[in-house]
Amino acid sequence: MEDPVSNIATWIRDELESLPVVSPLRCIYKVPQYVRKVKEESYQPWTVSIGPIYHQHPSLQAMEKQKLRHLERFLTQGNNAIGLESYIGLIKEWEQQVRSCYEMEVSLSSHDFIKMVLLDATFIIDLFMWSSFRFSLENHPIQGIVEVFSRVERDLFLEENQLPFFVLKGLYDIAFGMAYPHISFIDLTWSYMGCGFMPGKEPEVENTITSEKIRLKGPNIKHFVDFLRICCLPSKDRPNPNSIGNRYPLFPLSATQLSAVGVKFIASKSSSLLDIRFRRGVLEIPKFTIQDTTEAVYRNILIFEHCHYFLDSHFIDYIFFLDSLINTPQDVEVLVRKGIIENWIGSNEAVANLFNEISKHISLCSSNFYYYDVCRDLNAYANTSWHRWKAVLSKDYFNHPWAIMSVIYAIVLLVLTLLQTISGFTSK
Repeated sequence: MEDPVSNIATWIRDELESLPVVSPLRCIYKVPQYVRKVKEESYQPWTVSIGPIYHQHPSLQAMEKQKLRHLERFLTQGNNAIGLESYIGLIKEWEQQVRSCYEMEVSLSSHDFIKMVLLDATFIIDLFMWSSFRFSLENHPIQGIVEVFSRVERDLFLEENQLPFFVLKGLYDIAFGMAYPHISFIDLTWSYMGCGFMPGKEPEVENTITSEKIRLKGPNIKHFVDFLRICCLPSKDRPNPNSIGNRYPLFPLSATQLSAVGVKFIASKSSSLLDIRFRRGVLEIPKFTIQDTTEAVYRNILIFEHCHYFLDSHFIDYIFFLDSLINTPQDVEVLVRKGIIENWIGSNEAVANLFNEISKHISLCSSNFYYYDVCRDLNAYANTSWHRWKAVLSKDYFNHPWAIMSVIYAIVLLVLTLLQTISGFTSK
């Protein structure tokens, strides 16, 4: 008679042994369905597929011929000592490492996978080089088709549409590193991004040139979405929770409410998008632009951070802070008027809706909120009676020269009346 306990134990052991290994290199994720359904078009490429997730997607096949043209330019303009076979061999060496960067198992054969990586990587490198205007290149294969360029830009910063950064950097270094030793692939990526998606600072790198190759020292960039995140990280690190304890999320009042209690808003000159400060009644927020690509870019940074940096989620914290600050079109108007938001999408209502919906189904790490101190100080300021009264006086009585004169006159009259009353008592 079979032992049910032994059978169950055997089944569980077999299942455990068949579990796929979770690679420490994993950094490119499929967007969870519960997040995707909120706004699916923000996560899907419109024009070009990069990597295996949308490879051979029927709506993206028009760009495949263009990728071959880019490969041709890459081969003719790169290091003449390296041929096509050498690049293919290099990607073959990297194949397992590249596959390990994807959350899902990639079902493409080795032949198809290597071909895809080569075409996608050389397409991006050639596009970036042409766009930088720092290279003497011939006309671009899709030059003059402005709307295609804008759609491609958007597609390159989607989480599901990525190649690992080390592949792009490696191919660029071998093909162009010795010819352009002062232009790293990070320089090239920064130049292509051109702060068009969000303000930020270029990751700091150091080039070391040897007789054999260029070594690039710098942050461990996973891919382009990670690049954007790194560029906008705040200048100060998150406090260590072991030394300060839990910092559960506090959120600010809305922009109109804060303005009503006397908080002044100014556009910060910080090069880091996430550098928000509150000092002496002044809330400093770095200027940012809302344009057609903003929502897709923000959503993809959010989901990458949600999946990969949940315990160090600077960008998620930033979006939750702005979501609390912006509830209505009137809140947007306050920030537009102060030069913090540059609105390129039309109505203030559209901007308010963007921030009210963008964090839906995105979780916030509750134990170490980055803007805890800012929100604590803002709320304390707003709850101080003197600041509320000062704001009322400023709004109702000190917003016009004649109103100021009237208040001064009333105060002088009150003082004279008091003096006369006191004089009358003392003379009796």
